[in-house]
Amino acid sequence: MQGDLEQAEALYHQVLSIESNNADALHLLGFLAHQLEFHEEAIELIKKAIKASPKHALFHNNLAKVYAAAGMPEKAEKSYRNSLKINNSDPDVMNDLGNLLVQLKKPKKAEQLIRKAIKLKPEEAIFYNNLGTALRDQFKADEADEAYRRAIEINPEFAGAMTNLGIVLSSRNKLDEAIALFEHALEIDPNNAHAHNNMADVFVKQRKMSNAVRHYIEASETDPNNARIFENLGRTLMRMNLYSEAIIELSRAMELDSTNSATFVNFGKVLRYLGKFDQSREFLEASLEDRPDDMDLKDNLSMVYLAGHQYDKSIAMLDEILALHPDDGGAVSNLGFVLHMKGMIEEAFKLFKKAIKLKPDDPQVQFNFASALLSNGELEQGWKYYRGRKGLIVHESVIREFPQEEWAGQPLRGKKIFLWDEQGIGDELRFASMFPDIINMGAEVTIECQSRLADLFARSFPAAEIQVSPYGPAETGKRYFDYHCSALDLAPLVRAKIESFPKGDDSYLVPDAKRVAFWKNRIAQLPEQCNIGLVWRSGHMVQEKKYFFTNMDGLAPILALPGVNFINLMYSECAADVAEAKKKYGVTLHTWDDINMLNDLDDISALMSNLDLVISQTSAVSEMAGGLGVPCFGFYPLKKDVFMLGTGNDAWHNTARFFLKDDIFAPWEPIFADMAMEIRKKFGLDA
Repeated sequence: MQGDLEQAEALYHQVLSIESNNADALHLLGFLAHQLEFHEEAIELIKKAIKASPKHALFHNNLAKVYAAAGMPEKAEKSYRNSLKINNSDPDVMNDLGNLLVQLKKPKKAEQLIRKAIKLKPEEAIFYNNLGTALRDQFKADEADEAYRRAIEINPEFAGAMTNLGIVLSSRNKLDEAIALFEHALEIDPNNAHAHNNMADVFVKQRKMSNAVRHYIEASETDPNNARIFENLGRTLMRMNLYSEAIIELSRAMELDSTNSATFVNFGKVLRYLGKFDQSREFLEASLEDRPDDMDLKDNLSMVYLAGHQYDKSIAMLDEILALHPDDGGAVSNLGFVLHMKGMIEEAFKLFKKAIKLKPDDPQVQFNFASALLSNGELEQGWKYYRGRKGLIVHESVIREFPQEEWAGQPLRGKKIFLWDEQGIGDELRFASMFPDIINMGAEVTIECQSRLADLFARSFPAAEIQVSPYGPAETGKRYFDYHCSALDLAPLVRAKIESFPKGDDSYLVPDAKRVAFWKNRIAQLPEQCNIGLVWRSGHMVQEKKYFFTNMDGLAPILALPGVNFINLMYSECAADVAEAKKKYGVTLHTWDDINMLNDLDDISALMSNLDLVISQTSAVSEMAGGLGVPCFGFYPLKKDVFMLGTGNDAWHNTARFFLKDDIFAPWEPIFADMAMEIRKKFGLDA
């Protein structure tokens, strides 16, 4: 092939050496340069050919093709039109121009031209395919469907038309039909990147993320210069909480296309989700220097400022957006979120209500509104919008898909239901409080949980079967269940009102009796006085949570209490804090090395059952205390939050009492001073 091209080039040059203005030789040499991707040279040669023979339609037509390949679509359009002025009955040129007009976002004009081409050449499959795309871009789904099907009827092996028809079916939520078409297209053309990419899009809609990733990777390997594919892959990895992998794909997308701000926005988000707040801020600020009017970048930078508790900067950034776009529902919602964090609850709630009217189907707006509603005690509407969490790019639990029907409150007697775990250990313990309700409905219940909860749950819910997550047979359908339901999604069905929460003794966790006795004997070796368990910070001390926790100085009023054995319940490394308590306050935080505080939750439950009180921020420890019925004094930097459900306290556990700040930035010492006073009263400790 290369030899043929070289021979042709030599021949054309020979002709031009004899007749320098030979239009045919100039045109052919120009088109040869185009084939070799020397587009600038091709353009100059074909323009010379046109100058020598201006009425030759083919010259104008091929010049248009070179302009299109060189990324100059407007010039290509002009050349196609020049070709049609010379020969207005060429259906191929009409089709090519129509296809170009689709790319130029002129689908109506494209449709008119391609229909003319079809009249002249009615059995050309590619014409119907391009017509379908022009119609699709005008949101004429039925007509596009018909055009694509006609293309496939003319050419049953037309993989491109099958892919395009699949896109239309996907937009109409006919997902299984779309997948069947993509699969057929890939049987014909296994390297069809377009089919792989769009099939992956459908799997994302179905929440089959692993399948989506596989097809995005196939698409990227086939079309390694397509930035859109890498961005799609990065976004999907984000939804799977695979942030380190996502950042690689988004970096590749930015290298290939520096004009798509969505990629830059997502890259900034991933840095934030990885806890790299300074890098996220610096990246977004630098991106804004290049795109000072990009509202999405500003919106995400405002969230980085929020995560760093730079509330005034966050508000100023959102005000900039809203000054130009007062009806931007996302920005309105985010401003509400910032005000909520500042403790301006009423103002925040008004903004959330406005945002949901402006953008009712946006998952983030729904989630923010749900958080406000639930914090305000409006449970029925709050639980409804809380389902919006499942549509977030970033969700605390990995998105999962089950073949069974989702339980929506149907009678359960005699039915099999699979209850699956969602989010972290603390949430698993909290929402497990609803498992007895489901068991009492007469269902055959299978509960999925993390492995470190399996023994505790097996003992606590003996009427249910316990499986360690992820329980594959439920997801694949190999094990039959009538229904499935996320543990969290039980709430709107069995905790629809505050009145539906149990009163009195609401304990539901049962520790191992032998281990309870073991820890009773061990604690008995300590001085005979009040035993209080302590948790003061998280093992995952990200910047956005720093005001939610405390340190030894903050705990000083508690550590000063007389007649107390303090038991260390921290599940993360805290040797420095333990040493500081001893050195600075003369207090021993009793710690035992033969228990793994992070993973041995069954033994921890036995230890905690022997305590008189637990002090903790909202954590797995406070949730376990509530489940065991052990009194808990909690501390929290906000007056209202979702777990309180408008009660001003932990709504889920009757044995918990929370001490709350008026201002998130206020010191903890006064809060713990009040708590210390209550402990003195509760246990009759001497002043």
